[in-house]
Parts: sequence; C-alpha cells; structure tokens
Amino acid sequence: MENIAEIKEQNLIKYKVIVWDNEGMNKSQISKELGIDRKQVYRILEKFEQTGSVEIDLRQFNGKKLIFDNEMKDELKELIKNENLRNFLDISERVKQELMIDASDSTIRNVLKEIGRFIIPSWSPIFTLNHIQQRLQFCKYHRNRKTNFKHVIFTDESRFYINRKTRKEFTLKGEQIPVKQKQNPDFSVMVWGAISYEGALYLEIIDGSLNQNNYLEILSNFFEDQEPQFGVNRYWKFQQDGAPAHRPKAVSDFIKENGYQIHIHPPNSPDLNPIEKIWGYMKQSIEKKVIHNKTELEDAIFEEWESLSLSKIQSSIDQLKQQIKLVIDEEGGLPQRKVN
Repeated sequence: MENIAEIKEQNLIKYKVIVWDNEGMNKSQISKELGIDRKQVYRILEKFEQTGSVEIDLRQFNGKKLIFDNEMKDELKELIKNENLRNFLDISERVKQELMIDASDSTIRNVLKEIGRFIIPSWSPIFTLNHIQQRLQFCKYHRNRKTNFKHVIFTDESRFYINRKTRKEFTLKGEQIPVKQKQNPDFSVMVWGAISYEGALYLEIIDGSLNQNNYLEILSNFFEDQEPQFGVNRYWKFQQDGAPAHRPKAVSDFIKENGYQIHIHPPNSPDLNPIEKIWGYMKQSIEKKVIHNKTELEDAIFEEWESLSLSKIQSSIDQLKQQIKLVIDEEGGLPQRKVN
C-alpha cells in the first residue's frame, strides 16, 4: 500500500527528470537511469512545461490511498486515448507505471465508471468506395426531398440463436457471477420480417437457407396477408437489401406486379434500415429468457414481434432521418457512436 514516503519518492523521480533534461541528458538515458518508460519521461516534461510543477498534491493523500482529483482523471483519459487502452488489466498496469499511482483495482474501477464505461463493441461493415458513394447519394437524395419514410415497408432477414449472451449484467460485490444455462444443440432460427409506420406487418420463419424460390413464396404470403390493408395503393414503396435472393429480376417484377414501388437501398448499409433496430430490441429481450429448444425459440420470437409497440417502430423509422444526416456528415461513411 502506498504511503507518504513513497509519494515523496515519486516526486523526487519527477524532479530528476526535469533537472537531467535541463542539463542536456537525452530522454532515453533518463529513462534508463530512472528505470521508467520513455513515454513517462515525455509526460513528466510536458506537465512541467504546462503547469510549472510535477508534484503530487499531498493534501489529496488520506494516509491509505491517493484520491483521483480532476487533473488525475484528465491524465487518465489522455493515457487511455493515446495508448488505445481497452481492457482493465492494461489500464490498471499503466496507471501504476506511467501515472505512478499505486491505487487498488476497486479504486481504478470506480474512476473508470466516472469517465466512461465498458461496452461490447458493435460490428462495423467493410465499405468499398462504391458503397460509400451509393450511401452518400441515397442520403442526399432523401435529405433534399425531405422524405419522411411513412410510406415505406422496411424488410429484412435476421437469425436468432438459443445460446447467445451479449448484454452485460450489473452485479453487486459479493454476489455470484451471473450464469446462463447453455442448451445443446445450439439451435438457431432465421426469420423474414416487415415493418412500416403502420406497425409490425408480417413475420415468417425461413425454412432452410434463403433462395429465390422460397423468398418469392414469402413475398406471396406477405402480399396476400397485406391485401386488405394496403390494397393496390401504389404510393407504397417496398425496401429490401442486396442479398442474393433479392436480386433476381423475377423478384423485383413480382414486387411491382403486386402494386409496390421498389425503395432503393444502398448496399452493405444495415444502419439505414430501421428494422435492424427492431431486431436488436427483440434479441435483447429474448436473451433474458430461458429457452430449451427450437420450438420455444420460435414461440419467443413471435411473442416479442407481437408485443412490439407502434411507438417503438415509429421511433425507429423517425430516427432514420437523423442517421441520414450523420452519414452525410461522414461523407458516406459509418457514423461513429459515442459513449454516453
């Protein structure tokens, strides 16, 4: 555990860095003589140049541990950012080696909760130049037309799994680490769904892999199901992505024959399809359930689909206008999400 003598020793090391640098000793030699990282030497000199001091404030010391003040938190933020530190062990090690703070793991974790949070990375698609250009063209077109997307049917496929756990769960100290029973075999279910500003329109289980034939069968079922609601109102547009089963001319012809215009969707752009948010909501809810077999998984999927509120679906579609603005700001690239 750190004490006042150790803090004074740390201050002495910092003063030696300043003095030896002033005497003309190079940074590598200073690092070697003091047994510290060369980055730390530069950090000490930079702080001295900015503040005129490198002392650790002994008034912050309570006899047991050094309290992280705002300046120290700022230094920790810079350290994490500059060295791209992402896991706790690396951060804890750098805090002790470079910031020279012998804080406990619990203290460091508490500080990290104040300045950020641990999150599960999201998947990012790989864009070609052509993808970027088409995304930008799509977004500018709809921005200029002030499209509200209230007459677009958004469709997509998604796969649900029995054994998936991607959400973190907060657990109090002293409690057992949460577990989720893993089922064997690891069943999965693929579905096709459609939403619009009118709500959740249609959901169907895909038997096997998706190909032109069973996709046309799904579309036939969908159009028959929606006939009483949409009739032959040709102002409705039908959105689908560029999956292989969607591309044949027979598919686009069939959609048009049933009274729908094709809503062009840029390739490799799930962020521009509101139904992706709906899949995310559903998967988060299903992950919380105990599911033992494929039938129970299918039942859970339909249960979540039928419980989707109109406000949630409309909100997902309304957010598309903001996403379009962000994509334009990124010149067609993927907007970077920030931690709240």
